Amino acid sequence: MIWLYLCFIFFPVIGMFLKIKNKEFDEPGVFIIGILWIVIVTIFWFYMDWFNFDTGSGIFDPDFIRRY
Repeated sequence: MIWLYLCFIFFPVIGMFLKIKNKEFDEPGVFIIGILWIVIVTIFWFYMDWFNFDTGSGIFDPDFIRRY
């Protein structure tokens, strides 16, 4: 699941990097939304315990759902 996390984080990081590189600071909303996206995805990944190279566990885990 770490690869999926890196894909979700890749585009906002590259977009912000390119904006900083080209000195395009006229749209602060892009930076705010990018940082919020990274924080929200990171919190979600940490909560679901998906920071591993295997499948994740948590409430969306099929073994967890089958128990109930």
